Amino acid sequence: MALHNREPALWAKLVALPLDRLAGEPAPEFDFVKRLMREEGWDYATAIRVSAEYRRFLLLAALGPVSPSPRIDAAWHLHLTYTRAYNIGLCERTLGHTLDHAPSGSAGETAHYESVYEDTLNRYLALFEEEPPADIWPPVKPHIRAAKPGGKPWSSARIACSLALVLMLGFLAKPGFAIFLTIVFLLLAASVAHAMSDEGKKRRADGSSCGGGCGSGGDGGSCGSSCGSGCGGGCGGGCG
Repeated sequence: MALHNREPALWAKLVALPLDRLAGEPAPEFDFVKRLMREEGWDYATAIRVSAEYRRFLLLAALGPVSPSPRIDAAWHLHLTYTRAYNIGLCERTLGHTLDHAPSGSAGETAHYESVYEDTLNRYLALFEEEPPADIWPPVKPHIRAAKPGGKPWSSARIACSLALVLMLGFLAKPGFAIFLTIVFLLLAASVAHAMSDEGKKRRADGSSCGGGCGSGGDGGSCGSSCGSGCGGGCGGGCG
């Protein structure tokens, strides 16, 4: 790891930091790793690895703004429940400042933290000189952009079917062609309205989704969580 000339003392403290108690206190029977296993449904190996990656996240957080992955966020939330270990052991004695959890709310905040998450992955690589494990730190996924109006295959198919219906009805019922034509145009109008409704639903879904490799895990703060010395209030508070 590229820590020889940058924060080696802090990293050593974080490696030795108990996450479920203050240093010097007896370890609880049901410790941090076991609680992660129970609450997240992980096996022992996964819980151990996430705990180790969470310590790396704490180092990155001490050096600048970061955003966690869903699994790191789960470990962060659990750590926050050990209030003395978090507020005193981590914030006061190890970092020397608060480390608040600030979940996102609006779509603008979500987009901001997606960018912060991508920067977090880049800083991870630069600091530790290795790619973050993808099962714990999912890579940033590109957004799927909606097709331009008039370019949707399903829309073209509906229009083609409607036009075919016009021709068929015209051949079958010449005397009442005007009536049939009216019906066909009504069908076309309904098809267009339905297409516009689908488009609106997809846009709303895209606006509320969480990109940047986020998914389940945490309580909604996995994509929009940020920390650092300049961060505001959060769901877990800090030390003080």
